[in-house]
Amino acid sequence: MFSYAIFDFDGTLADTGAGVFASVQYALRSMGEPELDSETLKYFIGPPLETSFSVKCGLDSERSREAVGKYREYYSTKGIYELKFFPSTLSALREIKAAGVKTAVGSSKPELFVNRILEHFGISELFDFVSGATFGEPHADKTVIITRAAEGLGIENLSNAVMVGDRSFDIDGAHGVGMKCIGVLEGGYGDENEFKTAGADWIVNTLADAKDIILK
Repeated sequence: MFSYAIFDFDGTLADTGAGVFASVQYALRSMGEPELDSETLKYFIGPPLETSFSVKCGLDSERSREAVGKYREYYSTKGIYELKFFPSTLSALREIKAAGVKTAVGSSKPELFVNRILEHFGISELFDFVSGATFGEPHADKTVIITRAAEGLGIENLSNAVMVGDRSFDIDGAHGVGMKCIGVLEGGYGDENEFKTAGADWIVNTLADAKDIILK
């Protein structure tokens, strides 16, 4: 059994697509940029926002930062709550906590937003620590996020800890600090090929499956 588990949020614990996508389109409309098709929008689940606007919209650094600001205008008041937890998320988290595993969120989403979501849905007690980006940290490297989470949980031996995520960024970040990672397919934003290419240690369908690995 692992003693510590760090969870990505978007696409791993909840389908946050509706709020993220609406916020992206709002930002692009506000800036006079063309809106994106549904397939391209999926890229915005996981990577840092500034990177996504640059890669998928062709915006330079200054325009990408402006887009992030516009995105947050919508997201901070409406988009933040436009999400659905996956069917096994809450029961799996409760079982993991009941087994004595220390848990954290490790997300590229601003920490303020993660805490606001957890408080809004009444599940803050399911996590011992939250590690997210700061507003002055546009790139929010996942290795940095996971390192903060590990420090916040007081992890001394990384072999006792595991990262759970839905994109290659989560796997790369975990391996970057010497931690194993479980790739979860349920959200549909990452796929098996992406996980295999990134070298996921396990690939599972749902968070309930990830729970079984954590508690084994």
